[in-house]
Amino acid sequence: MNKIEVFNARIHNLNHINIEIPKYKFIVVTGVSGSGKSSFIFDTLHKEGQRLYLEAMGISHGIFNYDEFDLIQGSEGLISIPIRSK
Repeated sequence: MNKIEVFNARIHNLNHINIEIPKYKFIVVTGVSGSGKSSFIFDTLHKEGQRLYLEAMGISHGIFNYDEFDLIQGSEGLISIPIRSK
């Protein structure tokens, strides 16, 4: 699969959105303040990446709440690199 698909994302300002993100590309998420950028990236995609990583290590994934989306496909190997300002 050459894309990440998110179905029915709904957390904070995300109102039941579906999105396809191409893999192996440099992707930028932009928008006005409060539009749901961080909610989508950190509370949805990053959280799913954490869940898959912990599950692969044999750690129970029961610690995650799945109310933020219906399904994410193609998200294997997601990583998050935080950027901190000085």
